[in-house]
Amino acid sequence: MDARLYVLHGFYFATFLLRLFGARGAATAKPTTTEAQAAAPGARLMLVSHAFAFFLLYFGMGWALGLRRGQTPSWGLGECLGTALIAAGALLTLWTLPVFRSWRLLAHIESGHELCTEGPFRLVRHPIYAGLVLLALGTLTFLPDVRVLPGGLLVALVGGLRVRAEERVLLQAFGAAYAEYSARVARFVPGVY
Repeated sequence: MDARLYVLHGFYFATFLLRLFGARGAATAKPTTTEAQAAAPGARLMLVSHAFAFFLLYFGMGWALGLRRGQTPSWGLGECLGTALIAAGALLTLWTLPVFRSWRLLAHIESGHELCTEGPFRLVRHPIYAGLVLLALGTLTFLPDVRVLPGGLLVALVGGLRVRAEERVLLQAFGAAYAEYSARVARFVPGVY
């Protein structure tokens, strides 16, 4: 089986190992309230949905790559573009984690939580989710197959839903500081969206 796509995904997720080694960086604003805030509504359901989307993506990849067993792997335009997208997502995540002190799997604001506007947060409000979307798009570009499509699209869609839920929590916690930040910094694509 052609394992290149799995190696690329391993490279992407290895960027999160940086977090295990305690990388911490700068952050700026503190919450406007001192008490802990609740998690975003439906945060656990969205996390489970994101995990299910990745399950579908990997199931589809395994199925599609299994059907190609015995074929000689090539480095065509799709594979090269897909590799570039996945690498861009990994580099964005690698750039993000050292400066992002308040990273959580669930959108939850705790006492002491800080709004990060440094590093890649100067360009996009959600660089980790943008990295995950690049991973999904890169996978679909590398392996354009109907078996991979549902998982790839669902990873991107659920990521977008999680972002919107987290933005409500951030606006509630940081008030005017977050409103000003979101007015000047794009959600995913600088100058576009």
